[in-house]
Amino acid sequence: SFCRDGIEGLAIVAVLLISQHAAVQDLGTTFNRLYEEILCLEDTDADTLFNVHGETHQALTAAKALAKKCQSTADGMLLPDSSWQRQWPDPRIVVQELERGSNKLKTFQEDASKISAQRRVFVARLKAVVEARAATEAVSATTLLADALTPGKRLDFPLVTEICERATSDASELAQVAETLEAMLQSQHLPTRLKVLTIANELLYDDSACQTLASKAAFLNVDLAEHDPEEEPNMALELAAANANILASEISRRLASVAV
Repeated sequence: SFCRDGIEGLAIVAVLLISQHAAVQDLGTTFNRLYEEILCLEDTDADTLFNVHGETHQALTAAKALAKKCQSTADGMLLPDSSWQRQWPDPRIVVQELERGSNKLKTFQEDASKISAQRRVFVARLKAVVEARAATEAVSATTLLADALTPGKRLDFPLVTEICERATSDASELAQVAETLEAMLQSQHLPTRLKVLTIANELLYDDSACQTLASKAAFLNVDLAEHDPEEEPNMALELAAANANILASEISRRLASVAV
């Protein structure tokens, strides 16, 4: 009976240790996701408008550091071992590890809540910036798109949002934007095609835009094989190509279901 109770207790301890380890790893994933999302929300105009220079960068730095800390913490956590079947672990060490894991989890969860709240603030700021731009700049979606597709022009999240909102608010604008995107998708300049796919992917959240893009054959079967022969292969281009392929596959898949 004593042996059976001991084995059952050991099994409970093993489950607790494994659960804590998995929870820390999940929080590491959360911090990595927050980092990627906040990176897309970084915008100097929002910082200037709200006079909060550096807040976004600080949140990015914190999220990245906490993701690494979660990983190092998970790597150092006590986990069940096959040797426990022959010799039970020191209960004092196990209790210490459970307490340590519980404290780490509480701290990481508080940090995750704090950064998530910051992310919501950044989203609200960007929304305000987009609305301010829309109110002060009477520029068509087609004009904004042409400017955004200019080589060397940075395409950020607020600009993508603004182009899509203006395009989906007017049927004629949407038609012109779709035609421009289809034409520029044939470009051999990879960064330009990545911009096109990024904007097209955002447009898929609107039903009318989805129907319009589904009528464009170029988006149903995106060919990214051709590239500018003058572009020297480098890590940035390889990353851009990988992102373009992911977006192209997702766009083609979603539009195929609409076109049926």
